This record gives sequence, structure tokens and C-alpha cells, in this order.
Amino acid sequence: MNTSGSEETGLPYPRRIWAVVTVVTSIILLVASTAAISLGLPVIADDLDIEAATAVWIVSAFQISLVVSILPCSALGEMLGHRRIYRSGIMIFTIGAALCAVSDNFGVLLAARALQGIGGAATVSVGSAILRDIYPRSKVGTAVSINALTVAVSGGVGPIAGSLVLSYASWPYLFSMWVPIGMIAYFASAALPDNEAGRGRMDVLGALINAVAFGSLVLGVTQLGSRLDLALPALAISCIAFVFLTIHVRGKPHSILPVDLLAMPRLRMALTTSGLGFATGAVIMTVFPFYLLRDIGITKIEAGFVVAIWPTTAAVSAVLAGWMSDRIRPEILCFGGLLTMAICLLLIISPMVGHSIKYITYVMAVMGVGFGFFQAPNNRILIVLPPRERRIRASGLQATSREFGNAIGIGLVGLGFSLAATGGAYIGLVAGAALAVLATILSAVRLNRGLWSDL
Repeated sequence: MNTSGSEETGLPYPRRIWAVVTVVTSIILLVASTAAISLGLPVIADDLDIEAATAVWIVSAFQISLVVSILPCSALGEMLGHRRIYRSGIMIFTIGAALCAVSDNFGVLLAARALQGIGGAATVSVGSAILRDIYPRSKVGTAVSINALTVAVSGGVGPIAGSLVLSYASWPYLFSMWVPIGMIAYFASAALPDNEAGRGRMDVLGALINAVAFGSLVLGVTQLGSRLDLALPALAISCIAFVFLTIHVRGKPHSILPVDLLAMPRLRMALTTSGLGFATGAVIMTVFPFYLLRDIGITKIEAGFVVAIWPTTAAVSAVLAGWMSDRIRPEILCFGGLLTMAICLLLIISPMVGHSIKYITYVMAVMGVGFGFFQAPNNRILIVLPPRERRIRASGLQATSREFGNAIGIGLVGLGFSLAATGGAYIGLVAGAALAVLATILSAVRLNRGLWSDL
């Protein structure tokens, strides 16, 4: 049964309010918990008597499981209904958190984190489609800005919550404290819209090839900075799997990769721009702590303040950019944001700024504004551009491009450190600047070719 609102009106009140509460709460659940867990890795390593490099797999298991599950989950969303998949994702993630909390050995903990990755994939794979059905088309930009602000705030709240828990309790509470929030999100999710289920079927072979391709890619890029003996074979396997995936999906109407959507020039351009933009963002957030602490030599408190400037200004500007994207061509806003990011990164690696903390802080603030004006308008394009009947598979592509970009960005930083231990952070910044310039060029091409989305 179709219980979604129309594209012109969205969900009626008060149901829309409860649906928004669900989306916001689930974002907090995923983003804040991930940030808190990253902070607790050293404590978990000590308690389980494992090496720090081994403890990183607590994060990697989640990332790999998440990435390989996004496209299959979006396909299930078309078959079974996106509300059912979204609600299942919340429940699976919450159950995974509870299992993590009671894990008594590293193997069980890794399995529980992989289960959380599947739950996270189920929610993000259909999240944009859910958003499109909650709000009327004229308010999608505002919806995107609310999500962007929630992500930014959650990313800041997570480490604070994690530090408080670790100050007064043991590490299992880093997981168990999110179980009540997960239950709230699940019960509120009954208000979510739904689609007509029964479209398409699962491409099982394609899903397996997809898992090998994306799983090997994430494994490879995350190990570039420390384990080249593992990273290079993984990347080679990934390349081979992507070739097989390309061959497999040709001429298949229900393939794991929705080729009909990828054939749309405007959507393809928006997805590519998204991947490059998020890759740039991943470089910024990963490499700047190393650059500030090791290359410039400032204190941890100073570095924390400088790094926090970027997501703060990005969150605030995303709210404004989302509102503006409902009224101004989002492609123009996106181009302006990417151009700002590119100029700022070029300034940071130039002698003009050098090691001046004052100038770096100013530039970081402006660069955050640029990211906000890229992220919210481009996400709006990705939500409203696909045909309504294909919005669920398009949502999976959007999530995949974002996670793919994050993986590439982190991988480039790791590669920089593997090439030069002392100057690796600067190499990472150069790579980030190159990504930003490339994204800006693509965005300019989009404007020049008139690849506009409908407001």
C-alpha cells in the first residue's frame, strides 16, 4: 500500500513532524555513536589486550559492511518498501549496539560492528527517498539543510558523550547508551511514508560482485598508509571486480547498479561532483590534525579549535544554502561552494598563508562555508532529479557516491603518509586541493552545458 505523501504536498501534519523526528533521531544514532566509538578505541584496545592497529578494525568492519550493503539495501527498498527497510535498519543497528556492549572478545565485537554496518546501510540507502516523500518538492532544500545541521551537531556531540562515558564507566557503555535512542527512532518510524512495494527483483550475482568490488576498495584505501602489502592486492581485486560488475550490469533492467539512472547526464554529473566533494571533505578532516600538530607544531587545544571551525561554519552555511536552493538554481550555489573550497585549499598550501595559525583559521572558516554551499544544494539535486518511481535506487547511488568519496579521500591521505612520513600531511592537502579543483571544473562544465535540475 502506498502511504507516501504527494510530491507537491508531502506528508500531512502531524505525521510529518513524527517522520522528521525519526530521521533526525536516526542521524544522531548513526553519526554520534560512530564519533563516540572512535574516541574509545584506545580504551577498548587496552581492555581486550589488542594492538592499536588491530583495534582500528572495529571502525573498518563497520565501514566495509556499510559500503557493500548500500546498493543491495536500496534494491530491497524497491522490492519491499523503503519504510520497511529504513525501520529494519534502525532495529538492526540498535541490536548490533546491544551485542557490542555484551561482547566479551574481539571477534564477537567485530561481528556485531559488521551487523551495525548493515543496519546503517539500510537506513542511508533509502534515506533520501524517505526525505523526498516527507517534504513537498518546494521544501526539499530546507529538509537537506536540517539533515546537514543534524549531522554536524551529532558529529560534535558524539566525542563529548564518549568522553563523559569513558570518564565514569567502562567502554561497553559507549554502545549500550545508544540503545534507548534506537528504540525511540524505531517506534517513531511508524510515521514514515512508504512506497508501492514489489518493483524489480534482487540481482544476487551483482550484489556479490558489488560486495567484492566495494569491500576490497574500502579495505585497500584504509590500509594505504600502513599496510601496502594488504592494500595493493585489495585494490587490484577491487579493480578486477569493478570490471566484472560493469560487464554484468549491461542490458540488465534490474541490476544491482541502476544503469538507467547512471545514463542520465545530469544525475551522473551530480553523483561525480558529490563523490569528489566528499573526498575533499574527508581529506580536510583527516589530514588537518596531523598538519597542525606535526608540521606546524601547535598545541592540541589550539588544533582542536582550528579543526572545529570547519564543520561549524559548514553546518551553519548548509542551513542557509539549503533554504536558498529552494529559490535559486542549486547548480550555481554548488559551483560557488566548490570554487570557494578550491581557492581556500590552494591558499593553505601556498606560501601566502604558510604556517600562520591566524590565517589558517580564517581560511578554514571560509572553507567550511564553501562546503556547506556545495553539500546542501548538490544533495537537493540528487534528491529531486531522478524520476519519482526510481527515487529509492537513486538514494542508494547518492549514499554510495558519498561513502566512495570518503574512502578515496582517506586513502589519498594514507598514500601521502606512505610516500613521505614527515611531509605526508602536506601531500594530503595538495591532493585535497586537486580534488576540489577537479570538482569545481566539473561543476563549471555542468553550468556551461546547461545541465540544470528542475526547482
